[in-house]
Amino acid sequence: MGVEQAREGCCQGKVLQKDLKKLGVLGAGAFGSVGLWEHTRTGATYAMKTISKGFIQMSGAEFAIMNEKAIMMMTDSEFIVKLHETYSDGQRLSFLMEPCLGGELHDVYKRLSLYGSQPHAAYYVAGTALAFCHLHRLHVVHRDLKPENLVLNADGCVKLMDFGLAKICIGKTFTLCGTVEYMSPETIAFKGQDTGRDWWSLGILIFELMTGRTPFTASNGLEVCRKIREGFDVVAMPKKLKGPCHELLKELLKEDPAERLPMSAQGRETMKTNAWFQSIDWVALENGTMKPPYKPKVRSSRDLQNFKKVRADAPYMPYTDDGSRWDMGFASASE
Repeated sequence: MGVEQAREGCCQGKVLQKDLKKLGVLGAGAFGSVGLWEHTRTGATYAMKTISKGFIQMSGAEFAIMNEKAIMMMTDSEFIVKLHETYSDGQRLSFLMEPCLGGELHDVYKRLSLYGSQPHAAYYVAGTALAFCHLHRLHVVHRDLKPENLVLNADGCVKLMDFGLAKICIGKTFTLCGTVEYMSPETIAFKGQDTGRDWWSLGILIFELMTGRTPFTASNGLEVCRKIREGFDVVAMPKKLKGPCHELLKELLKEDPAERLPMSAQGRETMKTNAWFQSIDWVALENGTMKPPYKPKVRSSRDLQNFKKVRADAPYMPYTDDGSRWDMGFASASE
């Protein structure tokens, strides 16, 4: 790793927003954008997600954004994007995170045509499974797994991001949310979700990384839901998935969430021994010594080449404080 790459996110102590300068845009969405920022005193770089308070207020997402911050602050895993600081000013809230300059997994797969490669899929799925194990120990359900929410750092290590739909869950939660093709049967039936929903989505991820599509794909959301209700047993199985991969999928995509293999500690260990994971050294993966199957080209900690060129800044809607002080305590670092 080069000197510049080694400095990614290494600033010690509180990082004040006034000491950051913007280098470029990594991505943009309906509610905000993510930029690459540099600490002017140390040269460390960070990804910063900025969201308009006006948009948060308009959508009634005040609790959700505070919840996202609280959950990210709880996490401490090499397979989850690290949150360093949070900021609040009169109009915007910001999350300062580690920069993962290898790009989104979805874009990497499209660019390199990796669909169907077992060593790549197994590595990214295994890392995601370890991220889920960490979250579930904290009683957190992610609820929004998809390739777009997995990113690679400069070394090629996979990390889970975007906790906007995550929830601390003791028992079950009943909110209908997430990407429909990754939703579990109990989610669309409003029967209540727990950590089993994440393990179902891991099965969908395996299928997509191995085939380039999801098992319940259809022309519209209602048809997708109908197929999910019919179950995985009726899905036509591509030849490349037969054998150990198919056996693993059947254990993850069971209709009853309690019967999904990783729902118990013993089941998680059994899952690791499945032959589809033959290329994974789980001990080395956990301690960070396993070599990723793909190392992105990252020239420095300022390199934006692995992201689509986006010029848009964070969408903005004027915000007027309603006196509720819902954003009180959001900022972890003040000027």
